[in-house]
Amino acid sequence: MTIDYYPELEEIRGALETTVHNFPYSSCYIAAHVVQKILGLQLVGGRYIPTGSNWQSFGHAWNYDSQRGLYIDLTQDQFSADRPKIGILPDSTDILQKMWTLSPLSSPVIDQVITKLSSMRQARTI
Repeated sequence: MTIDYYPELEEIRGALETTVHNFPYSSCYIAAHVVQKILGLQLVGGRYIPTGSNWQSFGHAWNYDSQRGLYIDLTQDQFSADRPKIGILPDSTDILQKMWTLSPLSSPVIDQVITKLSSMRQARTI
């Protein structure tokens, strides 16, 4: 499946990596909020459950593309080096367990990432 906004996800990930301290660790809420603000994808939260494991991570956040039935997760690699930097999974996955829908929030860090992203895009067009 081709996702037309994948290049934007890469740009967002790059801005997060250069702006958020210790990214991707403990940065899922920030990343999901940035994706929501830039791409309009729904904010969701729940558990990350590695395949074949009883270990659970509570309080994880990611985005949902309702048109394609996909979860978009820019911080899955915080759990394991074998996870992709940009996780794209069908909503039927057993790795992410949606438990709630999140409301958008405002934060100086989110604003910093969006400003960084804007600067990166502007520099590319010069």
